[in-house]
Amino acid sequence: MESTRNTPQRQAILTYLEEHKTHPTAEEIYTSLKKTISTISLGTIYRNLRLLQDKGTIIEFVAGTATRFDLNTPVHHHFICNHCDAIIDVHEHISVKTPRNLNQSTITITHAQVTYYGLCAVCNH
Repeated sequence: MESTRNTPQRQAILTYLEEHKTHPTAEEIYTSLKKTISTISLGTIYRNLRLLQDKGTIIEFVAGTATRFDLNTPVHHHFICNHCDAIIDVHEHISVKTPRNLNQSTITITHAQVTYYGLCAVCNH
């Protein structure tokens, strides 16, 4: 079982996520942290992100083809700009209707995530 102590690498990842609200990928985190922690590996980044997600400290979501990470863990939605790829948190409650075929199955839905696409305020001008 992996240690749950807060290693320097894990703390660096958390600090990076606190300072960068851009919903970074594991590769973006790795590229940045490699500048100050020369011994860190991409595998270490992925292992720590998985552990932090399993603990509920961060969330993971897919935006386009990239898996991104977010320190903002309450259920929320996202807006992605088609032009600059900015990702903006959407905290308003959105009613999502459960498809009929899912209502009739034996699965249990815990939450839904909506992703909006369009142009952000900067790109819309």
